[in-house]
This record gives sequence, structure tokens and C-alpha cells, in this order.
Amino acid sequence: MVQETKLGPRPLDLFEAAVLPLLREMRAEPSKLDLDAWHYFMGEIESSAQKCEVDMADGIAHLRKRGELVANLVFTQGTRHDSVSGLSAGQLLVISLAARLAAHIAPDSLVLIDEPEIGLHPTWQSAVAPLLRALVPKDLESHIVIATHSPHVVVDADDVLSSGEQWGRFEPFEEAVGGRSVENILYRVFGARVVGNTEVEEDLTLLASFIAEPSEARVSEVRLAQKRLQGVANEETPLVQDILREVEMELERTR
Repeated sequence: MVQETKLGPRPLDLFEAAVLPLLREMRAEPSKLDLDAWHYFMGEIESSAQKCEVDMADGIAHLRKRGELVANLVFTQGTRHDSVSGLSAGQLLVISLAARLAAHIAPDSLVLIDEPEIGLHPTWQSAVAPLLRALVPKDLESHIVIATHSPHVVVDADDVLSSGEQWGRFEPFEEAVGGRSVENILYRVFGARVVGNTEVEEDLTLLASFIAEPSEARVSEVRLAQKRLQGVANEETPLVQDILREVEMELERTR
């Protein structure tokens, strides 16, 4: 029904009247709704929106509000068909991220993504970096910067920056992260305490051997281990604190 105003029919109602015949024709034969038919339909919607001087997004929202346009997105792989309505919240987040990136990426872009792991199962967290890499080919010469607290995201990163000693400053993490365990990344990259972490034991062994036999050639790796252990040391770890004090004295002597 086209509603009249003092100025004539409303643009949205004219738009609806223009596209409804085609929309209802398509709904009557859903088996024929292949990708070509969908592209044709969307082209007609865009053309009608321009003729009626209606923003296309507003026109689609109007049709959905009237119950005339109800779309169900289905993903197909072989004989498997998954409706978007049956996907988990995490899967929908990944699809949403990928769709928005694919729609807006342009050459020489800088893409900033904050904590894409929120709401995702660890398996999907591990898929984030490879997915983004696939969506942004190298010839676009674009960069993606991700702020994350997930070791599952970090493990597939090309370059990693970790928190520096000064708040708000970040430093390059010089070691390769590919193939590392979650436990290893939590300790070495995030400086997080992990109960029973063998990485802590290895750092303690390194510092103890340096105290017993100081060597200028090992100062760099000792300082890195010292920094990591400072992040886990507290009043409940007196042995760690003692070793840190002793290694600091040895480092002073080697300067």
C-alpha cells in the first residue's frame, strides 16, 4: 500500500511498490535462487532505490520491517549445508569480522582490531590470524595491528610487540613465536604466571648457572630471563627473589 502525504507518495512506499513484484516472484520459486538471480535482484533493488531517491540500506530495512524481505544465509561445503541461524556466537563474530574487512579493505590500509578472541573457542582463536592474512593479500600493501590477550592469536602473528617497562610503551618481541606452546607464550610474551611452568624452571636454571659462572656472552639472554622472572616474583617466591638479587649483582660486576 502506497501512503499519500500532502507532498505525494512517500519515497519508501514507492520503492516498496517497485520491488515487491520481483521479490514475490523470487519467493515463489526458491529453487531458482542461485547466485546470479540474487545479484540480479540486488541490482534491481539498487536501481529502484536510485529512481525513488531512497538510500538502499534504508530501503532494505523498510522491506525487512514490513516482513517482505527475510534472508537466510547458508554456507555450503560439499553435501554439508549450515544455516547462519545455527552458528555459534563465536562463529558469527568471525564471519562478521571477515565480511567487514573484505568490504572495506583498500590498498595501503591500516586495520586496527581490538581483542578479536572475545567469545571465541580456542580453535577459532587460532584461525583468526590465518583468516586475516588470507583476506588481505600482500599486493594490497596493507597492515593489520591486533591488540590481544590470547596466546592462540599470538602464535600465528608475523611480528609481536609486548609491553615495555614504561606504561604505554611496547617493545619488539625478538624471538620467533611460531610453534610455541600456549604455556610458553603466556610466560614469555605476556609475562603471566603459570603454575608448574617449565619455562620458569629453565630461566631459573639459566640465572643460577650465570651466577656460578658469569659470562659476558650470556648477558643478553640472562637479562631477558631476569625480566621474565621479575614478572612472576613476589613474597611467596623467596627463592626467585634471592636469585634475582644475586644475578643483578653479577650483572653489575660484568659492566
